[in-house]
Amino acid sequence: MAKIGTGNILTNYTSHGSGFPLVFIHGAFMDHHVWEHQIYPFARKYQVITYDLRGHGLSGNAGDPDYSVELLRDDLLIMLNNLEISCVHLCGLGLGGMIAQDFASHYPARVEKLILCDTLFSATYYWSNNITSLLSTWLLGLTMRLVGTNQDGDFVLKLLRFFHGKLRRGETFETRHYLEKCQHTFEIKRTLMIQEMEMKYCGTELSGIYAPTLIVAGLKASENHFLQVEFISNLIPNVQVRNIRDAGHISNLENPEIFNNIALDFLA
Repeated sequence: MAKIGTGNILTNYTSHGSGFPLVFIHGAFMDHHVWEHQIYPFARKYQVITYDLRGHGLSGNAGDPDYSVELLRDDLLIMLNNLEISCVHLCGLGLGGMIAQDFASHYPARVEKLILCDTLFSATYYWSNNITSLLSTWLLGLTMRLVGTNQDGDFVLKLLRFFHGKLRRGETFETRHYLEKCQHTFEIKRTLMIQEMEMKYCGTELSGIYAPTLIVAGLKASENHFLQVEFISNLIPNVQVRNIRDAGHISNLENPEIFNNIALDFLA
């Protein structure tokens, strides 16, 4: 692991292998370890870069009032510039997929191929998503005012599970254990900041994404998720969709063998 300056923080990142750069972006309330099943299979052919988003893992958390998908997109741009990398394959999971979409639409020349894994166009695009997000964010804010900002991760995790179900629970023991371990590092204040960021993001201009794009979705994901997959796939010009059995919202961790085969075939 190493650290590199991105704006007003230090970003934690790892680099494995050599070849054309492939950057993996994790989801909300996770860290770079979610890609552990991908690093070595992909590092045989590519320079695999994983990193912790601002406010996650071992990366800095400046408590930015403008904490946003656009800020996280710019962190990625600065990191690539500082690493002297001009073009990459980009793979994003969940929130990481939203960042990847935004990056690919704003900097199309910097993305050779794009993989969107179990991600959304916008967390509030459909009314049911919007209501769930509003209620959970309101309750987190109320809790923060009543019990303080440093409530432990168990309470936050139970709250998120109540509203988001399998999205915060996972389909396998490994996934559930990983998510619980990560969530224990987030106090209510930071959890609320991330939730509010996701709610503020209204998507990007998908027709501006010119990179060949693969959308990967676990078959056990929610119905709303597949509505968003359909929406995204109808707007990106060069796209294919692949579903992964025995997986939900974190398919790269829940069924890594199939995910790796599909992604490697696409990149090749």
